[in-house]
Amino acid sequence: RKSLKTRNIVFDPLDQTEASLSRVVSQASSTASTRLRDVLVDKYHFIEHCSNIKKFLLLGQGDFIQGLMETLGPELDKPVGSLLRSTLIRIFETEFWNSSWGDEKRNQTALEHLDIRLLEGTAGDCGWDVFSLDYRISQTPLGIILSKKVMQTYLRIFNFLWRLRHVEHSLNRVWHRQRTHAKRLRAQATSRPADRELSAYLVQSCLLHREMLHFVQSLQYYAMFDVVDGAWRQFTARAHAATDLPGLSSAHAAYLERATSGLLLAEEARAAVGPVWKVMDLMQQFAAGGGQPHTAG
Repeated sequence: RKSLKTRNIVFDPLDQTEASLSRVVSQASSTASTRLRDVLVDKYHFIEHCSNIKKFLLLGQGDFIQGLMETLGPELDKPVGSLLRSTLIRIFETEFWNSSWGDEKRNQTALEHLDIRLLEGTAGDCGWDVFSLDYRISQTPLGIILSKKVMQTYLRIFNFLWRLRHVEHSLNRVWHRQRTHAKRLRAQATSRPADRELSAYLVQSCLLHREMLHFVQSLQYYAMFDVVDGAWRQFTARAHAATDLPGLSSAHAAYLERATSGLLLAEEARAAVGPVWKVMDLMQQFAAGGGQPHTAG
């Protein structure tokens, strides 16, 4: 009697017991799972795609994100109805190539998947409220792990981190205006009550601004280095060590779970993150109205 052997799967045609068949099915499943893991990593560059997502959707490519905010700012300040997708795309692609971070082939591959998305807005919204980066995954085996639900989770993280960076960006713009007002007052050096009142206001505004900026920068440091980078290091170690598809999928799921829970974006943390959103709203209101005091007569 002869046994059939294919890639470590041994099947004895004369041994048709349930245990034997179960063993064959298990061996075949394990072999297929290992093969699929290899295809995802080696042929479809799964880990490289995850790295691209971290660089852009999780704001890891700092120079690109900073440049994008500065160049997109004038457009995103406009009401939603005034936004032109073609203009945003042109600015986005220009900034992408200005801050290229790898060889041309890798950059081109990343750009083929990157896109911008304009979320549905409401009355009174501006571009900042609806703008989002997106990373599109085509119908390939990558979708086994990077499913639509998973990509929605990435977009939730982007929305939080982007909003945090926008608050810092706005506060920095206020700081420059405040310095301009302060220099003008010192140059005038008058003793009028109105000027003294304005000077006192600027001092208090600067102190409050400093506290806000310290808070948002500390929160950013925690989000980017303690949460995102920490989760990424664990993910890459587990992903490279994974020998089959479940191991690879589990490593990625743990990565996303750690990121969302660390940023208080998990469902069970909704109540805890509420005050953070409120504080960011208040800081954004300060940035929108602060730094532009009315000059008393």
